[in-house]
Amino acid sequence: MSTLVIKFGGNVLSHDNGIIDALDAIDIQQHIWDNIIIVTSAFSGITDALHNVVQVAVQGSRNEMRQDIASIRELHIQSARLILGDSQEYQTLLTELDTLFFNLLDDCDLLHDKQQYDPAIADRIVAMGERFISRIMAATARKRQLQCVALDADKFIITDDRHSNARPIMALSQQRLEQDLVPLLEQNIIPIVTGYIGANQKGLVTTLGRGGSDYSATYLGALLMADEVWFFTDVDGLMSADPEYVQNARVLPTSSYREVSEMARYGAKVLHPHAIEPIIQAHIPLRIRSLEHPENTGTYIFSHQEAAEHRIHAVTQAIGLQIIGPSQSNLTEVCNRLISQHLNDDMQPSLQIDVYQGNLIVYVAPTSANKNAFYKVIEVLQNYEGNDDWHVTKVTIIAVIGNLILEDHIQILSILNQHDIQPSAFGFGQNGTFLLALTPEDATLAMNHIHTLI
Repeated sequence: MSTLVIKFGGNVLSHDNGIIDALDAIDIQQHIWDNIIIVTSAFSGITDALHNVVQVAVQGSRNEMRQDIASIRELHIQSARLILGDSQEYQTLLTELDTLFFNLLDDCDLLHDKQQYDPAIADRIVAMGERFISRIMAATARKRQLQCVALDADKFIITDDRHSNARPIMALSQQRLEQDLVPLLEQNIIPIVTGYIGANQKGLVTTLGRGGSDYSATYLGALLMADEVWFFTDVDGLMSADPEYVQNARVLPTSSYREVSEMARYGAKVLHPHAIEPIIQAHIPLRIRSLEHPENTGTYIFSHQEAAEHRIHAVTQAIGLQIIGPSQSNLTEVCNRLISQHLNDDMQPSLQIDVYQGNLIVYVAPTSANKNAFYKVIEVLQNYEGNDDWHVTKVTIIAVIGNLILEDHIQILSILNQHDIQPSAFGFGQNGTFLLALTPEDATLAMNHIHTLI
């Protein structure tokens, strides 16, 4: 039987007709595929708003916290009312949503009473965005006579204990999936699954990091041995560069697992950095498409992509930090430990270079990490009591991705030199990606010049 997993991004669902357009796409595909599983993100900006609620709960006033929650509730209620009108489905949905909002308020009150950050409670709070939207989509689907049901992924995606950046555990998740999701497919019901969310073996809610709905979708695809996984986004496919910075960026018709992994690792917003891992092992193709332009086939990603005529295929950028310190053996070890404490992930330098009487090391912020947490890391390193001889600065990492050879490296450095752009460091990523550390002020100009080489 053919199986398709579709993930809808928060940006596309936030458009005026986003949920209707998503259900139109589902309606078409259900006549083509035997099984369809939907994975949802939160509405655009809601996860950030919930992170802010966590901060206000810990540090601010209870009144401010409740006002923020009321604003989030109103946005979702208005969206539901616009789609459903004053129907019975709307009234039923309103009861469901308010139950979730009372749970949200209870958790925020707990944090406020503690006056201390609690990662387990924080994960329950920030996971609410996906719960809200899955209920709205399922109610809208039922009104349209589509056989859909909202399903919370913490019932069957079992993870390790790392809150805010958890990793799923395949064997345990497979067992739960057979119990909770597969029976729905056997009844020809389409599950609308909350992305981003899992639970550890104790049943505590965990989240999978920024963009974690991508990871949820590919992980479910691997568990179900899906034929394909599709991401519907607000762009026509995977781009050769971020069009926000590079006007001439264009859609890549095909790409490989390796290249897409590198793009995600070094800043491409379209994909969670771990999302490719499950489908590599299962050899499942991924297609990135536009919901607004469904006639476009988007980008097809598979392991056996033919090499393009040009060796440079894409350019990305990510925030990072650079540390220059004395030639001592424990500099990297100390930095790794301090960073991991705040980002809840194992960190290793992307670049490490011997310089005159010292070392230069460069870290790239994981795209799944909260940017504020990374900026906190920079502050911690700058104020670390043992760093009298360290020089810690924020940098931008440009990643040039493709099948590069020495000639390409020379061309890249040459074109930057022609425009008086001097990297503070350059070298190679794990898969041959060419990395350059630049001042944030030079980064956009550098990207545009490098992009002309594609």
